[in-house]
Amino acid sequence: MPPAALRFLDQSHPAGLTVFRAFRDPCNVFPTFLSGAGADAFAGSGFRRHDFTRTAGAPDAAPAATRLMLTPMRTRARRRLRIALTTLAAALLVIAAALAWIDHISDPPSADLAAARSALEAATKAEAEKYAPAELSSAKAFTQAASVAYRQAELSWLGFFSYEGVSALCESAREKSGTALRVALDNRKAKRVAAWQSLVEARDALSDAQANLEATPLGSVLRTRMVRSELTLTQARAKYDRGDYEGAQKGAESARAGLDEVNRRVDTFLAEYTSGHQAADWARWIRETLAATKADGRTAIIVDKMQRTCHLYRGGLLVRSYPVDLGTSPLHQKMRSGDRATPEGRYHITSKRSRGQTRYYKALLINYPNEEDRRRFSLAKKKGWISSRASVGGLIEIHGDGGRNEDWTLGCVALANRDMDHLFSQVDVGTPVTIVGTMNTHRG
Repeated sequence: MPPAALRFLDQSHPAGLTVFRAFRDPCNVFPTFLSGAGADAFAGSGFRRHDFTRTAGAPDAAPAATRLMLTPMRTRARRRLRIALTTLAAALLVIAAALAWIDHISDPPSADLAAARSALEAATKAEAEKYAPAELSSAKAFTQAASVAYRQAELSWLGFFSYEGVSALCESAREKSGTALRVALDNRKAKRVAAWQSLVEARDALSDAQANLEATPLGSVLRTRMVRSELTLTQARAKYDRGDYEGAQKGAESARAGLDEVNRRVDTFLAEYTSGHQAADWARWIRETLAATKADGRTAIIVDKMQRTCHLYRGGLLVRSYPVDLGTSPLHQKMRSGDRATPEGRYHITSKRSRGQTRYYKALLINYPNEEDRRRFSLAKKKGWISSRASVGGLIEIHGDGGRNEDWTLGCVALANRDMDHLFSQVDVGTPVTIVGTMNTHRG
């Protein structure tokens, strides 16, 4: 703009000159113009921005007075700008630090929650429901609480502020599940040991019962009970193999109770059988038989019904023993014909029957009933213990066709044929035959 025009503009429209210089140098003039008198002057001058135009080639230097007037305004504007920028930078730093802190504390603890759930699953697989129910219930409650808190934090727009509490809940849930796991494993081991001990004890009781009933056949009732107990024990062992230790222990204890009853009754019977008045008679018969064979050097036969054994003695010394089968009521004293009991007493051989003379290979007939048997039979009839129409019986033999390992005769003593051959060759008519309930007596 020409100098003359600038002078005219300065005198008549100072606001216009300010506007013109603002367009020429906005960084120096415009902030001052906007903040003070320039704005008022511009507003009151009636000058409009489109009322002037820049003249091409005109000098744009302002008068010195105008520059001096604008210098303080520029300084204040720059100071204000620096303050604003400093404040803005500080605010940005604070915001960045806050965002970093928020990012740190709002990291979702998904790994913690997964660890808590994994620990609960491990406790469940260890059968904590059975072996540690209280501890597992507590672990489930804490894991559920952690899951709910985690979900609530996810749904909240400020949820990150709650994740720190969620982590603590997850850790507590994991510890509770760990406790449930340890208690379950300990209790499971204790149950396994207790079940195995019960199985061992029941197995020992079964062995005792089998041995006792083998030696003392007390009839089908006790044998049936022993078989049932053995079946229960087998089922208990199957439960143990499946890991059902509590069921195995209960089964073993039930089997043990049945077997203990069998053994108790056998022990009671043996105590009475080996120490009663009958035992005293048996002990006396054995002593007298052995003394006689020792005195004359002859042979004698002693049959032990409980041991299922026939002993051959000569001169007071044992020559040979043979296993035997007896009547189906082996330990009872024979009272009458048809009771299938093997008699007890002191007898002798009355006849030797070779093959073809007896139904059972070879036989040694004895003098049953003797005088004592007849007296016992008469007393039983008189007391009404047996029918008045019963007969005393007879035809008791030591014969062959035995060796069956079971009691099957009508009251006779049966040997295997090879044993019968040997015994038959060692005895004669008149050889003493003593039959007792047991040679192992506590009397005598």
